[in-house]
Amino acid sequence: NLKNSNVTINMPIVYPALLSNVATVFMKYVPMATYIKDSIKYTNCFRGSDAVETLKLIIRTKDRNLALLLGRALGNQNLFHDVTYNHFLRDNSNELYQFSNDIMNLIIENAKKSEINTLPHGVYTLLTRCYSPTCSEGNMCYSISCPRRLEQQNLLNHVARTTALAEKIMNKVNSNNPENEFWSTVIPENIVNSVSDTERKRQEVIFELIKTEREYVEDLDFIQKVYIQKLRYSNIIDNEYKESFINRAFINIPQIYAINNHFYKLLHSRQQKEPIVSRIGDIFLACIKDFEHYIEYGYKQIYGKYVVETEKLKNTMFKRFLKECERHPKSRKLPIQSFLARPTTRIGRYPLLIEAILKRTPESNPDYKDLNEVVRILKSILNQINEKAGKAQNNLKLNQLNYQLVFNSGEWHDLKLLAPERKLIREGTFNIKISGYDTELTVFLFDHMLVLAKRKKNGLYKVFRSPIPLEMLIINDKSLNGRRSSTLFTNKNNSDRNSITSVKSNSSSNLNFQYQEVNKFPLSLTHLGRSGGLYILYAMSFADKRAWKDAIEKQKAIIHDKMKIFDIFSIGTSSSFAVSNRVICALPFNDNLVVGSENGLYMGPGDGTGTFEKILNLPKISQIDILPDLEFFVILSDKSIYVYSTAILQRDETSSPIIENEKKLCSNITYFKIGLCLGRHLICCVKSTTSTSTIRTFEYIRGQNSKNRRLMKLLKNNSSGKDCLKLFKEFYIQDECSSIYFLRSKICISGSKTFQVIDLESLLTQDLLDFTDPSFEFMKRKDIIIRPISIFRVMNDFYLLCFSNFALFIDRLGRRARPNKIIYWLGVPSVFAVHHQYLLAFEPEFIEIRSVETCEVVQIIPGHKLKNLNKNSLHCVMDANTAFQSIFRL
Repeated sequence: NLKNSNVTINMPIVYPALLSNVATVFMKYVPMATYIKDSIKYTNCFRGSDAVETLKLIIRTKDRNLALLLGRALGNQNLFHDVTYNHFLRDNSNELYQFSNDIMNLIIENAKKSEINTLPHGVYTLLTRCYSPTCSEGNMCYSISCPRRLEQQNLLNHVARTTALAEKIMNKVNSNNPENEFWSTVIPENIVNSVSDTERKRQEVIFELIKTEREYVEDLDFIQKVYIQKLRYSNIIDNEYKESFINRAFINIPQIYAINNHFYKLLHSRQQKEPIVSRIGDIFLACIKDFEHYIEYGYKQIYGKYVVETEKLKNTMFKRFLKECERHPKSRKLPIQSFLARPTTRIGRYPLLIEAILKRTPESNPDYKDLNEVVRILKSILNQINEKAGKAQNNLKLNQLNYQLVFNSGEWHDLKLLAPERKLIREGTFNIKISGYDTELTVFLFDHMLVLAKRKKNGLYKVFRSPIPLEMLIINDKSLNGRRSSTLFTNKNNSDRNSITSVKSNSSSNLNFQYQEVNKFPLSLTHLGRSGGLYILYAMSFADKRAWKDAIEKQKAIIHDKMKIFDIFSIGTSSSFAVSNRVICALPFNDNLVVGSENGLYMGPGDGTGTFEKILNLPKISQIDILPDLEFFVILSDKSIYVYSTAILQRDETSSPIIENEKKLCSNITYFKIGLCLGRHLICCVKSTTSTSTIRTFEYIRGQNSKNRRLMKLLKNNSSGKDCLKLFKEFYIQDECSSIYFLRSKICISGSKTFQVIDLESLLTQDLLDFTDPSFEFMKRKDIIIRPISIFRVMNDFYLLCFSNFALFIDRLGRRARPNKIIYWLGVPSVFAVHHQYLLAFEPEFIEIRSVETCEVVQIIPGHKLKNLNKNSLHCVMDANTAFQSIFRL
């Protein structure tokens, strides 16, 4: 309960006599949750006792009766309502209430702004201040009209009279009211005295079930005669729209009336024949199959509510008609919403009444078995109602948000809110500091995305910055263990007639409200990628913060499992690779992994079961690759290229030391690339600057004849590979060259602006892209910075070109292929790889994995200071939470 509190929450100071001020704070701080009452699930609601406790804290009083009266004043102006529309605010934990503006939000697109009163307004005189400076709580004011004096002298009597009167009006408490009849008062005394106390209690519950069934059937009959028939045979609703409106607003109430009228007649007939009713389970079982029609009504009721509220706003005749119906004697001054909620509340009451009968029914009674079966079937029906109603409410809310969420001019993101599987997981408010000032943001957690938005006066939400895909969201929260935790709402069932269970809380019931000015419960979120950033959101309480964190992490885990394409296999954190000895590249060799770093070449088990040992003492090894026959491998160390025999990777302690200078191929090199072109195995060594590049191409001589085989054997035994490479071509281009791709008779290089193709025989150069294709016009814009990086052959006939900020497809002629498919990177990747049907883009904070076929993101793997070590084997390294780096492969 809120009054048993331990955790601090900050309550702003407001003038309590102004209802608009109180309503604003009340809507923000009253604990909202999802509860089950009478087996029906109600979302975004609060308990009566929590409402009174919150109002008590807002107005700084210990008088719960005064807070209750203030709450009823707010309720009278439709700020909130009982979930069944049956009564005013009650200080009871078993009563649930919802804000009326939840419905207003659903229909705001169909209403004019002037027609919606968003907040109650008026002055509550009992809470106004006295003008006398000598008036205080401890001193009686001289004025007989002083609000404080009236409060001190008459409040208790006034509250008692008002409360009793309200209860009398709402509950019709009088001696002549048939609602207060009991089995023991209508049955002859001699029959009552002839049964045991247990049987008498059983008969009382059966009597209540039959009596309330009669009242329920009368209400259904009232709906048909007063609402449906009058609407059908009048001009209140347009003729062409009339039947559609009746069907959507009242759904299948006529069918439910026929079912329950028949059911009541059977019960009443049994009651007339047997003053002591022996069993009712057989009647239930005879009619229970027809109760499945409640499922349709249960999940369509949210749409019916929406239709009624929409029509009431735009049709003044319909609004007057509803007021006239409320004045009908049989209406009991209840609104139409109360009658529309009757079927769902009634189906939820059946299990409670039957279980109360079962408690007092001996197992030998045939009714015992029948009633247990009835309870099982009813709970199955209620589960289906709750499940489908939840989906219906979710879909309606998503349709509403699809209209209400707007973007700044020139910005738009497809939130895909109308996708069939879409869900709204959580909604709430946070504060964020913008330019030093606190700003309130409404946060929407969907099953795929987190959206921050500012609520506007017209009911719309302007999206704040960019929506955050959950796979791109990181929670940077280290304070949870430092603060006291709190429990979620719980509730005790007090009687057979009332059943409320807390399902999911948006706040905490363990709250100690203290009056401070600033909330300090930060939730730090990082949005990865080029449009991302750091967001520090301030929650109203620690419990709210923790609930949001748990909800986000739970949904992230669901997405992670759903999008899991690549597993991460950890090689481990070796003591050889401290942060000061950066790992730069890697090469799988047999069952081992060869690693190049700032301080040398290391080798260790590829499965991470052993340690890494240094095998070459070379500085800044940035590239490792192996020649086709697996006898020699090439290393780029400190801008110099060396060729080594693979024998050094298999040497033991008896091996002779290696003379490194004998293997140096060339120096002052930026990078190299090994590949097949013109039927030759080539090594292209590139010296590149921002404006020029020199490419030296060496041919690798493989042992094809006996002479060459003897030469290769000699080279291998001497651990030298330089002599097996001869210069093939050396040429110069007036452009930067950042990567090379080998074609059948040509090579393709990535320049500063585009890809170029070089014929190795004639050394003629041409653009890879056919810029006469108009679909490439956007690449000529000066405001777009384009840097070509990689090219891959995919899907047999197409080439995938990866630029710094996008990727696209071309055909063999250099013209645009698959023009409707273009990839815009979420991050700022610098390395790309294609593995089977997936494209991987590596940037320092995450790996972006997309399907080559659909171009959609299929997985995001976050990291920190992440680097790809080998594009073919997908080995990577990133900083761990220790002083060492962590090597892994996908």
